[in-house]
Amino acid sequence: MVYRATVEKFGGSILRNGEGFSKIINAIKTSHAQGDVIVVLSAVSGVTDRLISMAKKAEKGSHVEKEIDSLFQDHSQLINNFILDSEERKNATKTCKDFIEILYPLLDAVSRLKELTPRTLDYIAPFGEKLAIQILTHALKSAGVAAKAIDGEEVIKTNDNFGNAFPIFYECQRAFKEKILPMIKEGIIPVIAGFCGSTMKGITTTLGRGGSDFTATTIGAVWPADEIILWKDVTGLMSANPKIISNAEILEKVTYAEAAELAHFGAEVLHPRCLIPAKKKDIPITIKSFSSSTKGTIINNKPNEKEGIVKAIVALEDVAQITVAGEAMAGVPGVASEIFKLMAENLVNIVMISMGSSEVNVTFVVNLEDGERAVRVLKRSSNFGRVWTNVEMEDDVGVCAVVGEGMKFTPGVAGKVFSALGRAGVNIRTIAQGSSELNISFVISRKDIPKAIKAIHDATYLRTPHKKTK
Repeated sequence: MVYRATVEKFGGSILRNGEGFSKIINAIKTSHAQGDVIVVLSAVSGVTDRLISMAKKAEKGSHVEKEIDSLFQDHSQLINNFILDSEERKNATKTCKDFIEILYPLLDAVSRLKELTPRTLDYIAPFGEKLAIQILTHALKSAGVAAKAIDGEEVIKTNDNFGNAFPIFYECQRAFKEKILPMIKEGIIPVIAGFCGSTMKGITTTLGRGGSDFTATTIGAVWPADEIILWKDVTGLMSANPKIISNAEILEKVTYAEAAELAHFGAEVLHPRCLIPAKKKDIPITIKSFSSSTKGTIINNKPNEKEGIVKAIVALEDVAQITVAGEAMAGVPGVASEIFKLMAENLVNIVMISMGSSEVNVTFVVNLEDGERAVRVLKRSSNFGRVWTNVEMEDDVGVCAVVGEGMKFTPGVAGKVFSALGRAGVNIRTIAQGSSELNISFVISRKDIPKAIKAIHDATYLRTPHKKTK
């Protein structure tokens, strides 16, 4: 038997009931029989949203003791319904109660101060993961498997960008060797809370929503693992949104680059930055589901030429398009950099950029919630608030992206994409294509997004296998 080191991350939707826990334990046992395994866990489905909601209610001066009580009762029910051994059941209940007890004075302080800082929210939000790892650890022990719960703060060392922190790789390596490797050598399975980390001063941070994927790939890279498996409630990455395209197909293999594009442009299956550590160490990621017998999606660095020129069509709907225009901009150095500097200083994330060679206009796309703020910032600035520069926003748009490594080897793909859209009566407002040639992005009316996705997905010549040209 070939030894395999595996990181397995389990999503919160699998933790809803005892059946889900049973499947998790069986999967862990199977992997452990083949080698060493590290488990990364999300919070039970919906719990992170509940915790954030409690914190925001408390910020307004409300008392949330009933919500905290309800949270404990829900986790107690999971413990009582699933952990068979009475001693482990008792231990799990006590440990979870200890964590819950921390929330009462913490949220009471938020309520009294009517203040919720990003740092405080980062301390509150990961409690779901901390409760989940306690339940699973005691469940594994009840099933005769040696396991230990580990807070993510102990292993994932990050910068201090609260709410969207980034791991410091070499510090994670050091913490891993100190905290996790000795456990593995003793045959103990580490059960690590995903989503959270800590600064070098020990202050709790979070990695952004869906950050448990990022925890798993970071752990996999610092080990290093032979494979990272992300267990989810979806069968894998799809060729299109199945709510729009009923015959959308599971993508069996995609490259890191393709997966990154899909994550950026609305494929919610993956945390956008979780691919970075795995790509750095060339570790394959597999997306699987207990609800399907398919192999799911494998992400690695090997293009799959058996699949189509275009792998997938994805879309972002909640966006706004902003255009800064004026002949006074032509030939002036630093215009684009000044625009993007203003956006960065005001925490506005830019989704897509398009700029004409004439330099008289710069068009970019931002999240819809940031649109009005971006326009205000530009109009108040000394450079773009002048009468000869015009700033306009369109908030009825969406971005579609056509993704596939095969496009770089096939002439005329853009023309065929736009021909398909033209026949469907879809008007294109803005176009962007990177030099990598694996993504063609375009802005269209939001109401036309389903029509556009269907038109491209139905264009079978775009999704037939390509032949690499010399």
